[in-house]
Amino acid sequence: MSESKNPIEYIQATRAGLERVRTIVTSLNPDSLRGALENEWTVSSMLAHLAFWDRWVETRWDHFSRTGSFHELPDDITTLVNQAALSHWLALPSGESVRLCLDSASSVTSRIEQLSTDEVKAALKTNRPAMVDRTLHWYPHLDEVEAVRTS
Repeated sequence: MSESKNPIEYIQATRAGLERVRTIVTSLNPDSLRGALENEWTVSSMLAHLAFWDRWVETRWDHFSRTGSFHELPDDITTLVNQAALSHWLALPSGESVRLCLDSASSVTSRIEQLSTDEVKAALKTNRPAMVDRTLHWYPHLDEVEAVRTS
C-alpha cells in the first residue's frame, strides 16, 4: 500500500475524477466522438471501454462483498477482453457510448464511496489501486480523448 496516501484519498480521487469524466465526455460532439485513436479505436469506442471496465470493477466489489476475497485473474485478462470487445464497442452508436460511460462512471464512484476503510485497504494490500482510484484508468484515456479533440 502506498505510504503517501491514506485509503480515503483514493476514494476522494475517484470522486474528483468523476467531474473530469463528466466535463470531457459531455463536451464531445459527433465529430470528436468519431475521432480516431490508435489501433482501430475511436473516441466513442474508448468511452464504451471505460464503461465496461467501470462495471467490471463494480462486479468485482460485489464479489468481494459476498466472499471477502478478490478473484485472481490472469495478467493478460484486460488485453484479451479489450481484443474481444472492441468490435462491439465500435458498433455502438456514439450517443450510447456517451450514456454508458457517464452512467458507469457515476455508478462505480457511488460504489467506491460506500467502501469501508478495510475494503479499501484490502484492495491496496493486494495491489489493486484502480479498484478504488478509477482515475488510474480514466485519466490516461481522457488524455487521449483530449489530444484527439484538440488536434
